[in-house]
Amino acid sequence: RRLPSLKTVAICVVFLLLPLHWSTWRYSQEHAASSSQLLAGLSSLTQRIEARYARTDARLLEIETKIAKLNVVIQRGPAPNPAGLPSGTAAPGGWEEAGPLHSGTKWTGKPTDGRKIVAAPERLAAVRAAAGHAWRGYEQFAFGKDELKPLTRTGSHWLGMGATLVDSLDTLWLMGMKDEFARAQDWVANHLNVEVDVYVSFFETTIRVLGGLLSAYELSGKV
Repeated sequence: RRLPSLKTVAICVVFLLLPLHWSTWRYSQEHAASSSQLLAGLSSLTQRIEARYARTDARLLEIETKIAKLNVVIQRGPAPNPAGLPSGTAAPGGWEEAGPLHSGTKWTGKPTDGRKIVAAPERLAAVRAAAGHAWRGYEQFAFGKDELKPLTRTGSHWLGMGATLVDSLDTLWLMGMKDEFARAQDWVANHLNVEVDVYVSFFETTIRVLGGLLSAYELSGKV
């Protein structure tokens, strides 16, 4: 038999290798596209992370600047005055309204001459309003429960001792919210049960329940 010519062999080899070459080329194109997408995704993620850190750094710089200014005010101390008295209008035996922090006033401890210093009335009212808002939400949706879940407006009973209520007794008294304090005190007297055989957090029970009861009694003198 006559052997095939070299040209014929070359043609056969080309036809045999052509599908393999096509598959290899197609795989390389798909792999290149996938790699490009991955690199683009990584680049986008890197840019977002860098932008987030840039905003965080800017915020930290702003906070540090405010702290530095605050330290300067505190170190400066109270502004001098001819009478040698703190800023504001003093009332004998009453309250003296301390000016805003940026005015140069500085807390120096309890006065020794019978005067008292309190926050500005508008600040006191704002804090009391915020406390009242928080307490009304708890009292309406989770009274007697350990905490309020604000999104579902339901109570959570993870400790079983009315943690928020007991922990808020001293705050209610200090805020002058005597009616709210009386309702909370009534719940403690009639519903608080510490004789339950369950696992509890020693830490939370100590700071919230024991601490709340002790501070409420110390402030109000009520059992």
